[in-house]
Amino acid sequence: MNLKRELAVIRTLREQLTNIEKSLKEAGTYTDAFLEVCKKHSIKKVAIGVPHSSVKSSIEWGGAHRTSGSVFADAEDDGKWPSIWKVARDAGVSGGAGNSGQHQLSLNAQALLIEGVYHYKAGKWKRLEGKEDK
Repeated sequence: MNLKRELAVIRTLREQLTNIEKSLKEAGTYTDAFLEVCKKHSIKKVAIGVPHSSVKSSIEWGGAHRTSGSVFADAEDDGKWPSIWKVARDAGVSGGAGNSGQHQLSLNAQALLIEGVYHYKAGKWKRLEGKEDK
């Protein structure tokens, strides 16, 4: 047994864990800011990168392999444009293209937003753990 090598491996793993924890904290802050912009535009249900039956536009988009890299919401601000387009613009996450209820994310936003389905209830955003429709 090479204890020095094993100790070096453990130190490397500890460093990797620290980096992952830092990235998760940054992603959480970024996602919270995005969700606040959703709330500003009266969106109460949003899907980030995953399909879910509570966000009809994400299901219509064609399944999990097609929803990655996009955000979805069914609300409209003024009857002319989907609210999620305004959210993508205002939150600075736009990748430049969108369809009804869908907007493509920038590469930076794809790396930082935590995928999942979020509902705004009782004054708080809640991520639906393990409830994504496949």
